[in-house]
Amino acid sequence: MNEDKRNSQFLENYLSYSELEKLQERDMKELELETQLEKIILEGNLRTESSKKSIAEISRAYYKLGNELVEIGEYPEAVEFFTRSVQLSQRFLRKKAPDAIYNRAITMALLGYPIVALRDLQSIERMRPLKPDVFYVKGQIYESIGRKGMARKMYNKSLQIDPNYWRAQSSLQRRDD
Repeated sequence: MNEDKRNSQFLENYLSYSELEKLQERDMKELELETQLEKIILEGNLRTESSKKSIAEISRAYYKLGNELVEIGEYPEAVEFFTRSVQLSQRFLRKKAPDAIYNRAITMALLGYPIVALRDLQSIERMRPLKPDVFYVKGQIYESIGRKGMARKMYNKSLQIDPNYWRAQSSLQRRDD
């Protein structure tokens, strides 16, 4: 029995048919995105509005694929897709991709890399409009690594931006109980 056949049988034994279909569909989406990007780059017209729009759409598609992977617990692969989204935006559009950076930070924290997650959050915390979520997640990360004072400070920053932000209110109340 050749190695490809053994690998195929292994996958069939451990993954349901629908899971295999989802993996194949995701791989096809990724290949399609890479092909689209390669075509844009080879055409060499990266400054045109249509190229910029296409690159923004590809970046957003990588972001969405990352979110899908988070939903099924595939965190390392999700980080790869969020990173691709960020890189495309920064390299070709000269913009940050705050949603992708934010979700990558949360995913890195879930993977056990709080310092990397905090760096990502720091890179977007001053973007306008200020978002209480960014400071709330920073508070959660600080709390998880035992930095209670910094966590409190971040929750309070969330409340300065939005006094009704219930997640920060709840975290402060929980800490005070």
